Parts: sequence; structure tokens; C-alpha cells
Amino acid sequence: MSTAARRMHSQLFALTFLLGFSLVGCASSPPPVRVRFSDIGSALASYRGQAPLIVEVQAGDRLPVDLDVRSDDFELVPAHPELIVVAKRHAFVRIDAKGIRVSQDGETFDAKPHRPGSVSVGFGAKKDMPPRLNVVLTSPQR
Repeated sequence: MSTAARRMHSQLFALTFLLGFSLVGCASSPPPVRVRFSDIGSALASYRGQAPLIVEVQAGDRLPVDLDVRSDDFELVPAHPELIVVAKRHAFVRIDAKGIRVSQDGETFDAKPHRPGSVSVGFGAKKDMPPRLNVVLTSPQR
């Protein structure tokens, strides 16, 4: 992953952290800032976290993923593996004091999912294969 891509994703992580704390307790939030994922690097340069952020993702967009292990007992090898999530369809991701939510129309973010999302971590082993650490992120089913 390029240095520019790492910087952009570090900014997105910092933005998520900033939003989580700056919007907590706000009586009313200003209108959300909307940006395409492909333009997020330039948008984050002037964004200060005072408003919710809605990121538009187009089908086929490639979202580089930063995976990091911070531990005294384990390390990630290689340290920065190149991982890509490809958007299967057009969607919107809202980041605000309520957390991170996804919408198909860019307006309806509070609809209750049919099945909630989840994170699972475990160990696995199959015959004739070395043991593995399995990490699965499942998005909510709408």
C-alpha cells in the first residue's frame, strides 16, 4: 500500500475517532458533510469533525484496508499486508455520534437490520492444513 493511501486511511481512522468524541452530547448536529470515497483525501484536509460525515461508495470502488496488530505477544507479518475490500454495490457510510451505519439511499441510516452485524475471532484447523486464526467481519443484513 502506498504511503499516500496509508496516510488517507490514517486520516479516516482519526476522523472516526474525532467524530465519536466531538459529537457526543450535541443537542442538534449540523447537516452532514457528504463526500465520495474517491475524494475523501482532499475532503479530510479541511474537515474538522463538527458534523456527521457521509461517505458515498460506488459499486466497484476499491477500499484499501489497514490491518494492525498491537500486542506484546503477537505481531503481524508482513507488517502492512495489502488488503482490499471491493464495494459490491452503491452505498453510503455515515459516521457520527451514534457510530458507523450503512444505507443504500444515503438518507435512511436508522432502519433496523434483519440480522445485526458481528465480529468473530477464533482458531481453526483442517486436515492437511496448518492451524489458522480466523477473523470474520459480517455487516448487518438489511
